[in-house]
Amino acid sequence: MDIPDGNDLAPEEGVTPTKPSGLGAEDDAGALAADSEGPSLNVGFDPETVPPDTLCLPDAGANKGENERPAPADDGTAPSVGEPYRNDLPLKNKVEAVLFVTPDPLSLKKLAGIVGDVTTTEVKEAIAALQEEYKDRGVELVEIAGGYRFFTREEYAPWARKVLPEVSPSRLSRAALEALSIIAYQQPVTKVTVEEIRGCNCDGVIRTLLERKLIVADGQADMPGRPYLYKTTKHFLEYFGLSDLSELPPLKDATTEP
Repeated sequence: MDIPDGNDLAPEEGVTPTKPSGLGAEDDAGALAADSEGPSLNVGFDPETVPPDTLCLPDAGANKGENERPAPADDGTAPSVGEPYRNDLPLKNKVEAVLFVTPDPLSLKKLAGIVGDVTTTEVKEAIAALQEEYKDRGVELVEIAGGYRFFTREEYAPWARKVLPEVSPSRLSRAALEALSIIAYQQPVTKVTVEEIRGCNCDGVIRTLLERKLIVADGQADMPGRPYLYKTTKHFLEYFGLSDLSELPPLKDATTEP
């Protein structure tokens, strides 16, 4: 079986927050399959007459029902007691502000928990409106790795790189790509199975993939020695520009040019 050069397939790890182009791109998708065999809120008080520490929530008996806080998100990201909170702000703007600063994709459920007192359907409608607004801008709102995140559009990457720290591009080796392909399509899988398919020892590449957080140990196989089972991670989806594993190209449709 001809295996494409890994250096031609692996996407660069970001010096620029651009949308990953690995498996999300048509060429890299076939190669992987072949290997498998916001602004801050201005509270507006006079510090001379109203000390900041007097700012608090309304009394429970006063205007009950107004300015009530939603239940905090599971990860504790909802506004905490003492922070100014307004229910009159547009949902779309709240979602935009949260997604603008997040370093990782956020799911609809997590966004709903952060914003509070909304359904995932309402959040999805707000995201759709934002995607429409940003379709002709330098950044885009992308669904990736089970969530949503803003990315610089690829055509504007050269200008974005000028304000980012220079980082040496880090590509996956051909051997690492081969092992990762096998794990992606056959997960969960043991290192022994990967070695049988590749026909060589894979200790080094498995260690590299673990260090790069592209795979993770997920239990142990019910066989002598109880070897670890490996599967891909959420970072794997981000790295290759996938929303979920269903976007992996079907093996029967994958082709490799000689």
